[in-house]
Amino acid sequence: MNWFDTQPSYDKWPSPKHRDIGLFSNASLYADALTLAAESDLGLNEDIIKGELGPRRAGLAERRPIFDAEEGFISYRGISQRVARDLLKELIRFGWIRRQDRPSADMYVLTDEGSYTLSLHQRSTYEFRQIVAGKLQQLYSVPGWFIDRLWKINVEHQGEVFIPMPNKTWAPPAWKWENNDWRPELKDLTLESLRRANKVLSGSLPVVEAEWVSAVQKAWSRLGSLKRKEFHTREIIVDGFSPRQRLTMSMQEAAIALLFDPKPPHENRPDIHTRGTRKYIISEKSPRILRLWTARLEDLNMLFYTDNVRDAPGRLMFPVAVFLTDKPSADFVRQEGIATPTGQHLYYHMPKWDQHSETFMATLHDVHWSVSRRVGSFYISLLDVRDEVCRQLRISAAWFDELLRQAVSYCLMPNSLWSLSIESDVREDQQSAHGLQRRPVWQSATPYSLIAIRKRIDPSQEINHV
Repeated sequence: MNWFDTQPSYDKWPSPKHRDIGLFSNASLYADALTLAAESDLGLNEDIIKGELGPRRAGLAERRPIFDAEEGFISYRGISQRVARDLLKELIRFGWIRRQDRPSADMYVLTDEGSYTLSLHQRSTYEFRQIVAGKLQQLYSVPGWFIDRLWKINVEHQGEVFIPMPNKTWAPPAWKWENNDWRPELKDLTLESLRRANKVLSGSLPVVEAEWVSAVQKAWSRLGSLKRKEFHTREIIVDGFSPRQRLTMSMQEAAIALLFDPKPPHENRPDIHTRGTRKYIISEKSPRILRLWTARLEDLNMLFYTDNVRDAPGRLMFPVAVFLTDKPSADFVRQEGIATPTGQHLYYHMPKWDQHSETFMATLHDVHWSVSRRVGSFYISLLDVRDEVCRQLRISAAWFDELLRQAVSYCLMPNSLWSLSIESDVREDQQSAHGLQRRPVWQSATPYSLIAIRKRIDPSQEINHV
């Protein structure tokens, strides 16, 4: 179903004022740091953020993952020195903190705008995230440009974009570092990844085969030319590399180069201004920055992404917001401060429970039934169900949580036609490192991982457990 009707903008977005985005994704870190600044008699600096904010977050019941360059892409642990430094830098750029009046003090205190922003967060985390989104747009230009670019890449299928990985069954042993040849099997795997992506998700990787193979091969050669790092394990120097990991990184670099160049795919002119010698917005040599922006925009409810697409290994992302001239219905909420160069404003898709409860319940049930039938179990992964429901309804993970909360309450009503159960247990097959890194479904600050749902013939039949 096409929930959005939009035409992407082809005028130029403004050039970013800054490019060195902080290496973290969770907007609540800003609020945590502002709270710390408000409570501290001394003020705020990098060391205080690392020393005080990390332990606070480690004790939170609802801990959303943060992007951390030093500790890995997903981290629930404390705050690294790099993240503390980046966070302080962005708070200064936002105008939410300022240096203390004493010249000798390398400490920062809240500005009036920072105090207001903190009070806004205490009233409404949603409005706070809108303020953050506007600030990021003002400084970096990426949020609006990125959502617009997703639409340009695959407007016929609601902005779905896929960055593939090699087939899951390909798990070769380590290769010698000097063994950098582009073998026929690498070409075959590269072609297979493109064909599979567009078969499972039509139009999600709109690249001709020869161009895709050439871009992946170029990235493979670049990665192979880098200086070798030596890792000492029990006094043995490991000088090989994982061909699967390198091919995965090569595909990521190729996808960024072909899809997120300043020139949209198959277009002859850029859709964003660039300054100086850096003619890119997201460099193909740094897939980490693409992952960071994807995580940030997901946290701000602008897009949804998942690394768990059935039959297609890789990352699927799609917008859950759209640029429109006018608000089409009450299901759309306008984001202030983000508009296309032609004046279309960004609207979040947030369908209301009162008007769309039947659609949500029916979609939840149908997706559950499909997955349950495939895996042979009534209680199945809530995260798998969440991913597909969000894809079909074009809603964010946070809005799914809200609609599920209302669905649970609705199913507890005596005359409800639905019986719904969600459980917080984590099954053995969900305890892998990858499984534990997936975004949870939150209900009342508790992460849930399993779901069962059925339509009742007799309203007295219940399986409700929350």
